[in-house]
Amino acid sequence: IEITIIIDKLESGGNYYLAIDTDGNLWSEGYNWYGALGTGKTVGDGILYNWTQIMPGTKFKEIKCSFNYSNYALDENGKLYSWGLNSNHGQLGTGDKEDKNFPQLISETIKFKKLATCAGIGGTGNNAMAAIDENDNLWIWGSELNTNINGENIEQSYTPIKVSDDLKFKEISVGDRYYLAIDENDNLI
Repeated sequence: IEITIIIDKLESGGNYYLAIDTDGNLWSEGYNWYGALGTGKTVGDGILYNWTQIMPGTKFKEIKCSFNYSNYALDENGKLYSWGLNSNHGQLGTGDKEDKNFPQLISETIKFKKLATCAGIGGTGNNAMAAIDENDNLWIWGSELNTNINGENIEQSYTPIKVSDDLKFKEISVGDRYYLAIDENDNLI
């Protein structure tokens, strides 16, 4: 059976692709290293040359891939899912270091609206993630976070941690060992 997909958003990772179609459906195609395709299968399944739908029935509005096979998808209700490589860094935000071959809900209570991850080759920035929630709070997780929150230096977190109770944020960018954010007053932080 031939399926026609009209792609609205497209992201590429390490030898694979994620897409959201115009109806909000999530799709994957390519190499399935570490379960990066989110189909519930692992690397032994090789390459999928045909687009495969992930989580039918759930509508998505944003996706992010990192080059190291870690993936994130934000549904239309602000629920954030992650899957793929997670080993030793916790960049999936699921509370552990285990790789995931199917999308996992990161938080039951936080509704996110904006995502950022480092998509470049190499460096520890590939193992970090940031997101802004519906109340404009900034959350980070993964490894080598190199940030100070309430007087405590945070290097790694397997779950999202809120950066500040006082500041509100509009934009976020993640790079190799750094974060840049723009707060509600247009200050670069």
